[in-house]
Amino acid sequence: MPFDTTKGITISKVDDALTKFYIPRMWDMISTTTPGLEYFKDLGPVVDWSGPGYKGHFKTRQKSKKGVVGGRVGRLPSAGAPTFTEPEVEYTVFRNLIQFEWDAQMRTSMERYDKVKRLIESAVEDCGDEFRRRLNTYMYTKDNVVAIVSSATHGSDTLTLKSPHIHGGGTHGTVADHKDNGGCQYLEPGDQILVEKADGSNEVILTIESVDHAAGTVVVEAMDATSAGICDAGAKVFFASSGEPDETNGLTAAQLEQTDKDCGLDGIGDILDDPTNYLGKPRTGFWNAVDQHNSGTNRALSLVLIDKLLGQMNDQRFIYPDTMILNTGMFHEFNDLAEKNHAFFNQGDLPGGHSPQVRKKYFTVKTTMAQGDLTILVDKYAPIEQVTIVDSQSIGYANVYKEAEAKDDGSFLRHADASYDVWHGWTRWAGQFFAMSPAAVGRLNDITQDIRNL
Repeated sequence: MPFDTTKGITISKVDDALTKFYIPRMWDMISTTTPGLEYFKDLGPVVDWSGPGYKGHFKTRQKSKKGVVGGRVGRLPSAGAPTFTEPEVEYTVFRNLIQFEWDAQMRTSMERYDKVKRLIESAVEDCGDEFRRRLNTYMYTKDNVVAIVSSATHGSDTLTLKSPHIHGGGTHGTVADHKDNGGCQYLEPGDQILVEKADGSNEVILTIESVDHAAGTVVVEAMDATSAGICDAGAKVFFASSGEPDETNGLTAAQLEQTDKDCGLDGIGDILDDPTNYLGKPRTGFWNAVDQHNSGTNRALSLVLIDKLLGQMNDQRFIYPDTMILNTGMFHEFNDLAEKNHAFFNQGDLPGGHSPQVRKKYFTVKTTMAQGDLTILVDKYAPIEQVTIVDSQSIGYANVYKEAEAKDDGSFLRHADASYDVWHGWTRWAGQFFAMSPAAVGRLNDITQDIRNL
């Protein structure tokens, strides 16, 4: 029987299925598998986005004091009014590519349907996984830096990397202050990266061929002498999604826009380590984070250290630390401290073993400390050799608009420039990750971690 073209799968039908079904489902997957979106507070309703540009404001309230007076005789109390300030939040926009190949030579309706369905599902899953990975990574980093170069070897095309996270008391960008372990924590084979020279004078785009987590090294494709010179000690590594070939250096502004160098999505690293201000307000008094460290010398984790950090955060009165964030290796260190039915009171809910095939990259358990009950968020993306404690109701993402198709010209799917068989469309998400006060975040740094992240 001849093929009935009136019942075939058309681009308009695929466009409709993507925009009405697949993209909403992708956003739901991203939301439920990203701890910052699922677990922390949605701060979107807190922010007024009606201002100009990519900026919004929210009000902070410092409670009234001196509003109570005691005694058998006396006057009514005065000076009891609260004070308000309006920190400024600047959001960023992510653009995500969904791409698949439309085979126009398929003849039967069912073959075409099955093929296109699989193509769409795979393309949407790839896009969602990569976007979720960026969100999970940037939730912890500062300035979206994913590694710091320690050295580059031209002959072997090897970069030796240090962690984007610093030792206690260190300074971001100073090579000696970055942790030796965890240099490859956020990198995978096939990643395209932008490396910015330490003095900011040049950049190069490279593609990672292999990753050695134990050695903290990556092998990149054919690094020439010029590129090796750009990858000097202290060079910053960013994710890139560029169509430019490797060895592209001296990038134009348009080329840099296809990298995350100026991404602008803040993370816990920005809340902790921005040296002078946060959200436009100077770091003084209550507007500061709690950072306990050992001046770069690691020491063993202990319940006493954790309780001291909790106590210091509780002393601020308006912060209620309720969540401790550990990477999988640091959770092993905490397990060594815990006695059965002492530290965990939902221990029966713990997963039976390491399951790298599961969708979620994190899980939560409950524990009781001297300073109160805590939820432990165990996340492979959390910084190495570090414990982070937060008030989960004062930190989170503010969605300006959720993941949605970008179809400013009235359509979503369009031809790729080089081929009529390759179709693609873009989605967009806008928002920011921030804390309503930097005091909502505390860090216990310089902790010995024997097992790297799983």
